[in-house]
Amino acid sequence: MTRIATLFALLVTLPQAIAHAEPDGEASLSWQLRPVTLGNFVRIDGAAAAFNDRNGNVDIAVASTLGASYQLSRAWASVLRLGLVGNNAPGAALDGSSFANPLLGATHVRRMGDYRLGVFAGATLPIGTGNSRTHAAAGTARPADRAMFDVDDVAGIAGVDVAYCKWGFTAQGEATIVQSVRVRGDEGERLATRAAVGVHLGYLVGWHIAVGGDLHYEDTLTAALGVRLQFRVGAHSWIRPGVALLRGFGERGLDAPLLNAHTTAVMVDLPMTF
Repeated sequence: MTRIATLFALLVTLPQAIAHAEPDGEASLSWQLRPVTLGNFVRIDGAAAAFNDRNGNVDIAVASTLGASYQLSRAWASVLRLGLVGNNAPGAALDGSSFANPLLGATHVRRMGDYRLGVFAGATLPIGTGNSRTHAAAGTARPADRAMFDVDDVAGIAGVDVAYCKWGFTAQGEATIVQSVRVRGDEGERLATRAAVGVHLGYLVGWHIAVGGDLHYEDTLTAALGVRLQFRVGAHSWIRPGVALLRGFGERGLDAPLLNAHTTAVMVDLPMTF
């Protein structure tokens, strides 16, 4: 009878423990990499960049993404990401906007003392919209979301993150591989494999301010540097608004991803964990 009562108590309290798992307030959130924290969260971020088109005109592009995660257990969470990009073309050129392919996936995170290990797997669904101009403008999005804006492709994504967090300092490394298959249109490669790596360094100044920067390399290098505030809202929730500058180092031109060109973008990030 005692065992039955104990089992019943565990079944009653386990969903509550999962739903209200304490967010990892010791880890600094990166700008271009996946988080190594686990929990229920909603994250809205947008990046705006001004750049020169082929004719030297100033073009403005804004990419926004909405991410959500639901914690299934103490080690697993489901992930959903949606994206939208808009391009304010110069002169008489037509403006454009498009929806990205949704990304569905799952994350496994394990804490081992001062270390965090995260494994991610996901895929995009080829139901996005857009044209060549809005596809180029999608380069203002985070490099981690690039596969979402290849709207003619189905992409499988796998990655691993390792982070060290202690005394307010976070050092994180990431590796990702993307396998995409062209399912719509005739332009471009039918089958493509891409790999990317990234690093992040962050430091918590007290419990309410975090500064951090990261580097991401796929075809070329992208750097980000910013500051983030973090506040506890209620007993189990955090809000961590931040602003960062993103800079790409690569070839100029509309056909090149914008943040891989000599372009500076401003990113506003609003993650909420509960």
